[in-house]
Amino acid sequence: MSKKCTKCGEVKSISLFITENKNKSGKGAHCKECGKLASKKWAKENPERRKEIANKYTKKNRHKRKAYAIATRLHKADYDKVYLEENRARICTRSAKYKKDNAGMVNHWGRKRHAAKLQRIPKWADMEEIARIYRDCPDGYHVDHWAPLQGKTVSGLHVGNNLQWLLASENSKKSNSFI
Repeated sequence: MSKKCTKCGEVKSISLFITENKNKSGKGAHCKECGKLASKKWAKENPERRKEIANKYTKKNRHKRKAYAIATRLHKADYDKVYLEENRARICTRSAKYKKDNAGMVNHWGRKRHAAKLQRIPKWADMEEIARIYRDCPDGYHVDHWAPLQGKTVSGLHVGNNLQWLLASENSKKSNSFI
C-alpha cells in the first residue's frame, strides 16, 4: 500500500509515513523524512522554545531517566564482559594498530610510568626484595602496587611492602586505584 506525501509530493510506501491516530488512515499527511526536515528547521528557528520544551520534558520524566540510568548501569558490566569475549580478536587487532600508529604516544606513556617509578624508589629500598617479588610472581598474576605510583588521592613508593601479586583480571579492574 502506498500514499502521496503532501510536502515532497512523492508516492511512498505507507510504512514510511508517521503514525497519527487522528487521521482515518492512521498515518500522517507527510512522510517521516519530510517530518524530520521540518522538525530540524523548526528547532533551528526556535532554539529558546525548543530548550524550554526539552527542560519541561526532563523535569516531568526525571524518574524515568533515573530508572533507566540505574538499569543501564547494572547491565553494563555484564554487557562489557560479553562484548569483550565476543570481540577479543577485533579489540586486540585494533589495539595493536593504535599502538603502531601512535608509537610516539605509547612510548611517552611508558617512559612517563618508568620515570614515575624511578622517582618513587627511595634510597633505603631493598632492591633485592623487589627483584625477588617480580621473579617469583606466579603465572597468570601481575605484580601490583597496592598504593598506586601515580594515584589521584595517594601515591605510593616502589618498595617491597607496597607490592602484591594480583590475578591479571583483578589488576586490570583495579587499574590505578587505591584499595
